[in-house]
Amino acid sequence: MVSVTRRPRAAARDAQAMEERLLGALERLLAHEPSYTTLSVARLAREAGIARATFYLHFRDKSDLVQRLLARVEDEMIAAGGAWFRHAEDFAYADLRAAMQRFAGVYRAHGAILRVAEETAAYDPDIAALYARTLDRFRAETRGAVRRIAAAGRAHASLPPQLGDVLAWAADHLYVRHVANLPEAELGPLLDAMTHLVWSAVFAAPPGDA
Repeated sequence: MVSVTRRPRAAARDAQAMEERLLGALERLLAHEPSYTTLSVARLAREAGIARATFYLHFRDKSDLVQRLLARVEDEMIAAGGAWFRHAEDFAYADLRAAMQRFAGVYRAHGAILRVAEETAAYDPDIAALYARTLDRFRAETRGAVRRIAAAGRAHASLPPQLGDVLAWAADHLYVRHVANLPEAELGPLLDAMTHLVWSAVFAAPPGDA
């Protein structure tokens, strides 16, 4: 007897594979296209190797595609935080540097979709809401990390209430605007600077004493 879960699971795999192909196509095209708004569904589908009609079987329009892809990037971003979001109070300086590297990996892998989200949020309320949710989740996780460091007695005596928010906004801006397309040789020094900034802003101990 054929399992009743086989078809839904197969459909889910097909949908994920379709998203992967379209994400790759979108990122390749945006490497040469000045703006996402100039891309047609037909061109995007052709680059992904699918029929235009197939695109519309999975997505209402380009906005629907961006929303789905941004939701995936959001989950990857939070997963990249890993122990930083769960056990920041136990971190050494090298652990924070490794977390910065993981964040950079997500942004470099998906810089195109994040730039699209930033661009289209100005006129697409659905994408604006999802992009805001992504940043809010990143800020909330960062605030939690700062609170745990403070509760463990490892933070500066008096931290500004909005420090976690400022650090999250700064990191997102840096990664979207600079890290995504930075030459590999320049990535390490920039992440070193970001690590130093975050550590110095939160932890009481100097980096060398961590």
